[in-house]
Amino acid sequence: MDEMTLLPLLAAPFMGSFAGVLITRLPHGRPVIYARSACDSCGSGLSAHELLPLFSYACQRGRCRTCRAPIGFFHPAVELAAITVAAIALVATGALSGAPDMARLWGGCVLGWALLALGWIDLRTLRLPDALTLPLVLAGLVECDLINPAALGNYAIGAGIGYAAFRLIA
Repeated sequence: MDEMTLLPLLAAPFMGSFAGVLITRLPHGRPVIYARSACDSCGSGLSAHELLPLFSYACQRGRCRTCRAPIGFFHPAVELAAITVAAIALVATGALSGAPDMARLWGGCVLGWALLALGWIDLRTLRLPDALTLPLVLAGLVECDLINPAALGNYAIGAGIGYAAFRLIA
């Protein structure tokens, strides 16, 4: 196994950290990309070394460096779950036993990380934000076009009907 195959495992904690941001901010309409990460208790902005997944939590012993308030296990739990997603993708694509299909490996990781965020948001709020579900629909249609272009029309109609049905229910 080469280092390119291990790259999803190295990226996983960072993707888990980003998933944690999505989980906490998206349901409340808070900005995801442009807002700085800060302590929930005192509002103190986090420095670069405090944003290192798992490592910073362990070094700070799960407490804010400014107010010493407990951080809670939510963020490390999401980061560990993202590592698990990457490990499952490695096993499912056969990347551990031979020459991996990197497109399938990364596709599985990205889909798994998106579903991790969606599942956690759904568990907390009983809602699935369009900001995550609609890109997944588009990605599915692109994948369909790459794999079976002749079926794209039927898949697009199905996606449209499914979306319309859920909109009507909402």
